[in-house]
Amino acid sequence: MIRFRKIPLWGWSAIAGGISIVLCIGVLSLVLSVKKSHRRLDPRMVPLEQHVTAQDLYAAFRNDAKEANARYGNKLLIVTGRIDYIDLSGDYPVYLISGDQFELRKVKCLFKPEDRERVLEFKRGELIHFSGICKGMDVNVNLVDCQLIDVK
Repeated sequence: MIRFRKIPLWGWSAIAGGISIVLCIGVLSLVLSVKKSHRRLDPRMVPLEQHVTAQDLYAAFRNDAKEANARYGNKLLIVTGRIDYIDLSGDYPVYLISGDQFELRKVKCLFKPEDRERVLEFKRGELIHFSGICKGMDVNVNLVDCQLIDVK
């Protein structure tokens, strides 16, 4: 028969104290990582070759999708463009003017949830400046995880 040693009362309090310290450290690190992920991007931290207008981005994909994917695909870009329209269904994607006004294909931007309230305030023709990760082109050039930098 296995015999267990009794742990004195002060031993249990030490174990409980140790567990609570580990839990506090875990919660603190989680809170700090969430705050860090919501910080605004400083556009000066992104290389200049990754600053592009919506029209130039669309033209690059229209002219040579393979080259454009190599240059912009899965990279953080700083994009400037004029708003064509906002789709109010689902994730509220913002479509930017990509060429002439009759062009059906656009640059499509999906903003982060914390910017969605601001997205609803956008107006057609406004010039916006934002960051986003380029995910290539299907019908539109797609940018995800977009964060607003400025509206003019």
